Amino acid sequence: MKHYSTYGLVFCLLLLAAGCTNPRWMVKESHSVDNSDFRVLTSREFPAIARPPTPEEPVLDLQIMSRPTNEYAEKVLMERYVQDYKIRPLFFTFGIAGAATAFYLANSNSVKQVDGRLETVALNGIGGLLTIATAFNFQSSGEPRPTGEERYLRTTGYDIRTDTTRVTASLQDSAYVTVRYGEREISERQRFEISGGALRVDLGTALSSANITDIAPDSVEITIGYSDSTFAFAFPLESILRPFARVETPTTELRNAPVDSTENILADLVEGSQLQIVERVEENWYKVLYGISENYVSRDDVSLVWRTSDFAQQNQVVAVPSVPFGRIDVENNIPILNYYNPNGVALIIGNEEYKGSYDTRTYTGRDLKLLETYIDDALGYPDRNIFKLENIRSRKRLDSVLALMRQTVTDSSEIFVYISGYGTMIQQEEDHRPAYLFSPGDDQQDPLDLISLYQAVAAFPARQTVVVSHIDFSRSVQESGAGNLPLQTFSQPLYNSAITLANENDGLALLISSEPDQSTHTYFGGEQNDKKHHIFPYYFARALQQRRTKLSDIFEFLQRNVSYTARKLHDEPEDPMIFGNQTIDLAGE
Repeated sequence: MKHYSTYGLVFCLLLLAAGCTNPRWMVKESHSVDNSDFRVLTSREFPAIARPPTPEEPVLDLQIMSRPTNEYAEKVLMERYVQDYKIRPLFFTFGIAGAATAFYLANSNSVKQVDGRLETVALNGIGGLLTIATAFNFQSSGEPRPTGEERYLRTTGYDIRTDTTRVTASLQDSAYVTVRYGEREISERQRFEISGGALRVDLGTALSSANITDIAPDSVEITIGYSDSTFAFAFPLESILRPFARVETPTTELRNAPVDSTENILADLVEGSQLQIVERVEENWYKVLYGISENYVSRDDVSLVWRTSDFAQQNQVVAVPSVPFGRIDVENNIPILNYYNPNGVALIIGNEEYKGSYDTRTYTGRDLKLLETYIDDALGYPDRNIFKLENIRSRKRLDSVLALMRQTVTDSSEIFVYISGYGTMIQQEEDHRPAYLFSPGDDQQDPLDLISLYQAVAAFPARQTVVVSHIDFSRSVQESGAGNLPLQTFSQPLYNSAITLANENDGLALLISSEPDQSTHTYFGGEQNDKKHHIFPYYFARALQQRRTKLSDIFEFLQRNVSYTARKLHDEPEDPMIFGNQTIDLAGE
């Protein structure tokens, strides 16, 4: 039994020694930063852009960030590995054989034992040593496998790092914000709350209320006062707001093409309406958004203003449907007051196009067409004797027409002159004289002296001459009167000239639409009171429509209706005046 136990023990040792593993620690990095072992040197909080403003959402979102500077310890980093081992076949074979022989000899009866069995013990010892040597004589198998276990040993140095981290609980609960546009200060040190480390600055409301009208916009600068420091951010205005076209005239046409034509008018936009500008088209037009469609408005009738992109959704457009000529009450049912008047000669002048401080004179073109229609259809003037000048830019065209009229008129002629547009007061020596402003052009000329025009017309050898002046002098009078000059300084020369002309010609009458300091208004007071004309020419045509042909009757009708309507719709006066022969009948004898 002893032999079998010995052999069994040897066999178990051999099985255990057939393969094994051995863990060991190895140096992974000699200067590894231990993130858990540090000290804070400095720390600073500051606002950073989390989301920039856009026209769709003109809000600047800021996040409070921290920038600490820390000193981290550098240490020796150790990592634990596991190595597999396997036996060496040849060495194993000889080792086992030698151990087995030693054990056999030590425990066999064939070996003579003497004195305490010394030989037996020695052989067993040799067998054991051979067994142990064989069991632990392995060779490594494969690469060491990391276990993921790491540990730091001694400190070898230090590493200084500056990090940027998000702050959810800031040092302060508010910041002070100043918004500037170019050289303008929009808002100064306005207090904004900080919540959860976030700061929101509403730029759209502040900038929209600033009424910015620059065609070439500047930048917007936002200054943040936080934690005893000042931080500045700048953005182009176009990245925050959108350009809008604001109607500055009583009405302007919305067109489907950038062409000045009666065929492409979609609607009339009322003063104050604002539409988003898509782009500038040539020199005279803006492409604008009306709903989802792209249309056009004249640049002369609008001004550019910067608004938030949702401004167009706030009912900022008042549009009146376009009405073709002939649909207004005075444009149809025109009576025949004189079937044919071969002696009739008419001159119709009107300027609608103006720029700069003088707004486009809306409806002037339609007024001219209305007067032309009544002169032709109601009074029976021959077409060849009706001279029409629209948007004249120089005296040359007018002189040519006056020369043609001079060849046409005779002692029997009945001359009718209608002139509409803006006027000004020009100073000659110590007096002021009324003058007519030409439409702007490349060869801009001085205003036309109206007294000289009236005198030229009065000099024609005609049986009767009626001059109807629908000219607005109010802006010129207001600008010239800045020095508190009395109104009489401007009005008296006009009155004196009119009286002189009337006294020198019994067959002449001068009908003036308003006093020099009064505006000439459009007949517009909302959709229910939109006649598409100025008040004065509307009621002049209305009087003819009611068969009032004598000047005294026409003037009485104008006195009663023009001023009343102007006060009702615009809360301003507009008082017509007449000089000369009021017995003239426009229908002839």
